[in-house]
Amino acid sequence: MSKTLNELKNEKSVKSNELMEIFDSVEEMSELSSDQKEEIKRRNQELADLGDSITELQQLEEIKESNEKVDEKSCKNCTNLSRARG
Repeated sequence: MSKTLNELKNEKSVKSNELMEIFDSVEEMSELSSDQKEEIKRRNQELADLGDSITELQQLEEIKESNEKVDEKSCKNCTNLSRARG
């Protein structure tokens, strides 16, 4: 099942906080272990992918809203034309 825009945003927020915890676990970046560095890279890619999914859904929502506005305007014009002809 596909996730909603809000679910993706929440997931990204949680994962971003988890990544921050890794950074907060050391005082200097040089203190990160090899495993932590790999985990950071993996999580960063995961956040980038979530960001891409969020952007895509936001764009689709904007297209949908734009289309609905055009459709509403079109329907109003049809109604006005019917009244003018009537």
